[in-house]
Amino acid sequence: ILGDSKHLSKLEVYSRDISELTTVTEAGLMKLSVFTKNQFVTYHGKAIYTIDLSQLKNSDIKMDETNFLITINIPRPALEPINIPSDNIEFGDVNKGILALGDLKLSPEDTAKIETEAKNKMEQKLIEENVIQEAEKYAKLSVLEMYQPIIKKVSPAYSLEVVYKTE
Repeated sequence: ILGDSKHLSKLEVYSRDISELTTVTEAGLMKLSVFTKNQFVTYHGKAIYTIDLSQLKNSDIKMDETNFLITINIPRPALEPINIPSDNIEFGDVNKGILALGDLKLSPEDTAKIETEAKNKMEQKLIEENVIQEAEKYAKLSVLEMYQPIIKKVSPAYSLEVVYKTE
């Protein structure tokens, strides 16, 4: 009943609300427009970027005693699968051709396919808007805010630098 579980060490560093407007079309008899039904569907999701702190190793933390500097090499942020809760999907009115009858009917497979296409478009939009740059900025800031106070408590002389691992 409970299923598998696992321990996660992911730190959410940036989130962004994102929407995608899609048109769902059901072609009618002989695909003529007078028998076609269309509906606008807006998907509202959340893009969340995380860094996986479980990837940190002892070699990722370096201490420079000459310059009183501790450097932490962190992984770059990764986009988690976009979550679109079912209550965040807005359905517009069905636009029907003159001779189209009934409501628009989609199979569960069609609905899943349309949602997957919307998620893919959302991911593409995030790439085009270079959102990863913001996520990277906030990833460094998050790690700095988390570890700097600890380092200052141990030794006020030391400061912290956060850099990205080179792959």
